[in-house]
Amino acid sequence: MYQDLPLRGIPALAETGYIYDNDHRILMEMHADVDRTLVDLDEVSPIMQDAIIAAEDKTFRDNNGVDPVAIARALWADLRQNELVQGGSTITQQYVKNIFTGGEATLDRKLKEAMLAIKLKTQLTNDEILIGYLNTVYFGHGAYGIEAAAQTYFGIPAGRLNANQSALLAGLVAAPSSYDPFVNPKDAAARREYVLGRMVEDGYITQEEADKARGVPVKKMLYEPRERETRQSFPGDYFAWYVRGQLAETYGDEAVTSAGLRVDTTLDMDMQKAAEAAVRANLSSAEDPDAAVVAIDPTNGEILAMYGGRGFADNQFNMATQAKRQPGSAFKPFTLAKAYEAGYDPQDAWYGPQTVTIPSSKCGGEVWQPSNAADGEAGTFTLESATAHSVNTIFAQLVVAPGVGPEGVSRMARRLGINSTLDPVCSITLGTQLVSPLEMTSAYATLAAHGEYHRPTAIRRVRGNVTRQKDWRSEGKQRIDSQYADLVTFAMQGVVTSGTGAAASLGAQPVAGKTGTTQDYKNAWFCGYTPKLVTCVWVGYGGRKETSMTSIPSYSSPVFGGTVPAAIWQDFMADVYELEKWPVEEFPAPDYEGLDLSDPFNSAPAPPPASETPSPTRSPGPGRIDDVDEEPSPVEEPSDGPGPNQ
Repeated sequence: MYQDLPLRGIPALAETGYIYDNDHRILMEMHADVDRTLVDLDEVSPIMQDAIIAAEDKTFRDNNGVDPVAIARALWADLRQNELVQGGSTITQQYVKNIFTGGEATLDRKLKEAMLAIKLKTQLTNDEILIGYLNTVYFGHGAYGIEAAAQTYFGIPAGRLNANQSALLAGLVAAPSSYDPFVNPKDAAARREYVLGRMVEDGYITQEEADKARGVPVKKMLYEPRERETRQSFPGDYFAWYVRGQLAETYGDEAVTSAGLRVDTTLDMDMQKAAEAAVRANLSSAEDPDAAVVAIDPTNGEILAMYGGRGFADNQFNMATQAKRQPGSAFKPFTLAKAYEAGYDPQDAWYGPQTVTIPSSKCGGEVWQPSNAADGEAGTFTLESATAHSVNTIFAQLVVAPGVGPEGVSRMARRLGINSTLDPVCSITLGTQLVSPLEMTSAYATLAAHGEYHRPTAIRRVRGNVTRQKDWRSEGKQRIDSQYADLVTFAMQGVVTSGTGAAASLGAQPVAGKTGTTQDYKNAWFCGYTPKLVTCVWVGYGGRKETSMTSIPSYSSPVFGGTVPAAIWQDFMADVYELEKWPVEEFPAPDYEGLDLSDPFNSAPAPPPASETPSPTRSPGPGRIDDVDEEPSPVEEPSDGPGPNQ
């Protein structure tokens, strides 16, 4: 009747997936209701193999798949109770049940199991059956299979189980809920003693070893109960969930939780912990604003650290990847890159009045009147010094200069790595468009890599039961001439050596970076890099209603990009350089002679007539050039931005 069933066609088992950091340490487990990690028999300690045989089927190595004596005993008990109350099943029969039959305990099913077990014994070896059984049996707490059980109850791999631990696990198989050691330690201890007795009887351990094991309280044996829910906080939790989301988009949700994926990622756990420590050191109060930190290797686009919030268990919104905020003046380097590409000379003089009027003919039909932060910022600057001191009115003129234009700046930002929709409006140069910290880090990484763009990647390799393979890395693409990129880098070094980002200094190690602050201090940024590493820091309150940071518990003054974000950046980067033992490395000197700076657009505009420079229409700012970074953008912020970046 059942002879033709294809026993070799054992169905694939749902298997837990794992996300690893770049040192192959487990970062996250991925499973639904079934937590299972398949192992080979040589990955299970021999004493665990002995314990399960002693507890479930002492004749396993000798029987033909069924145990007639056990069946007769169970049948007699069933007849007396007038129902199926005893199993009498061998390990082979239980394996058949787990794989093929399952379902309700009926006489027909029991007969089917017995016949299939006999056939299975002729087609598989004892070792193949035993490991198949150990990989499928349920041990409670969502743990299917011996590896998941060893990790769940003791926090160790199955290969390290000792006699005492093995007896406890083997005892669970009969009734995982009844003998749950976390809930019913006394019943679990009694069941463990029963298994230990069987192991002594069958010669697997001595009586002395059994007595020693019985003397250990069950509660002291157990691994500190882990929070096995999927939403938990741990170092790198936002990064892990970011990776999981990318896997789901590529392979589907079912594969993520059941295909046994092994995912090698780019996360450097030491850097991750340094990022989290830097945020805690500068934003120590629970009432402080949120922060995001992203660090990328500019040579390949690998994301080495990602801080997306205080903890995923409390807030599943990743501020590093999903939050779209105005970057303020941290966006200015993209305007500068476009200006250099258009032929403007870094050393030409530009006049930046306190307030400048950009006529409606150049700004989509509306007059624009941006201002600087203080009267001390007005004057004549080169493009390099205007970048260092973040002079709004010079960048307002630059964005509408011939050969640049809002559309050109928008395209440049996208070429460098900004993927969000950017409206080509004049105020784009002052950072009024909405972008994420990950995008900003990616764009700065292109500048750090001498104009070569690498798609940000969190995944190196995926193994497992998937048919579709994907190349997660990207080949570098030259998005801007290296000399123009290096000129922007040179200008941004002045931000740290003599401008608004002095708090980000790493001493002898050169740093290029840019501060950013938006209207009413609602967002503050510092994005910067060395030749080795690019990092962006954003600070602001989460939620759709953005809150001003004129004063926060950990910093009593208004939060500019050059204050708390620059301090977080400096703490993180200093720790990384100490961890990695990186030597001091200079940026390449910009090649002025090799650039074509003969474009007629490179002449500096003359100072505007007095009639075109009206008195400021708003307060010029809260402080002087020596204690602030830059004027928050004077244009109105959108009342409601787009939804999260999925």
